[in-house]
Amino acid sequence: MRSPAASLIAVAAAAGLTASHPAAARDMHERHIETLWTISDVDLIESDSSAPADEEGRLVANDDFVIKQRLLPPTAARLTSAIVDGDGDVLAEAGDELFGVVSGSGDVYCLDKRPEYNPVGALMVGAIFQASCFKDADGDGTFDGGFKKKLQPSAFPQLRGKHRRNLREISGGSFEKIDPRALTKVYYVGIEFDGRGFLAIGKSRYFRVAFGGEYAKGELSRWFSTDGDELPKEMGAEGLGAKWTVLGFEDGAIRVRVDEPLEQKPFAVSIRVTIR
Repeated sequence: MRSPAASLIAVAAAAGLTASHPAAARDMHERHIETLWTISDVDLIESDSSAPADEEGRLVANDDFVIKQRLLPPTAARLTSAIVDGDGDVLAEAGDELFGVVSGSGDVYCLDKRPEYNPVGALMVGAIFQASCFKDADGDGTFDGGFKKKLQPSAFPQLRGKHRRNLREISGGSFEKIDPRALTKVYYVGIEFDGRGFLAIGKSRYFRVAFGGEYAKGELSRWFSTDGDELPKEMGAEGLGAKWTVLGFEDGAIRVRVDEPLEQKPFAVSIRVTIR
C-alpha cells in the first residue's frame, strides 16, 4: 500500500506535466514555419513572344516546355529600410524582396536571393543551403529579429520546421507588403519535352514534370511517353491536372496543343535519400 505522501507527490508530478504540456505545444506552434508555393495561372510560355503558336498547336523543341506556370508564395514584401545586425553588418538592403512563409505567429519573410552556403550543414545530408529570414512579431511593418533556416534540397526555396527561440538582434527592417506576382525572381513548374529519351531509341517521345528558378532546375522521376508514333496522342500529368495533345513530329521537335493547364494548387517537392 502506497503512503499518502507518495500519492500526493505522484498527483503533483502529474499536474506539473499537464500544466507544462500546453505551454510547450503553444511554443512549438508559434515558432512553426513552412513555405507554401502554389501553382498560379501565370503562363510563362504565353508571355514569351519567342514561343510561336497557331491554331494547329505550337512547335516545342527538345528540352523545351509544353506547359510552364509560375509558382507563387502566399505573401511577399519589399524592404523600405536596410536590416543591420548587432555588429553593424548589413544583412539586407532597402529594396530587397522577400517571399512570405506560413508561420504560427507573426509575419515571417525570407530574402528572395540566391541561397547561402552553409559550411556546417554541408556535413549533414540535406542541409547545404540556408535562407535568411526575418519575423515581424507584432505586425507593425518592421522586423523584430532574424534567423537562418536550412533549405530542403530543391530547385526553388523550401523550408519547414521551427525558427530559433531567441531571434537574432537587428535594427531597421521596415517593409511594405507587395503582390507576390511583383517579385522579380520567378520560380516555375511545368511539363518539359525530352525528345526520344536518354538513349534516343524507339519511336516514343518523352515528357516529365520539371521545376526550378533562376539558379537551378529539377525534375520529378516519373516519365510520360507517347507509346510509339501514333497520332494524335492525348496525354496528361496525373495529380497536376495538365492535359495536352501531341499533333505531329518534326526534326527534334513536336507540334503540341495544350488542352488544360496545370491546376492552381499547392506544389512541393520532397527528395528521398538512400545511403548504402
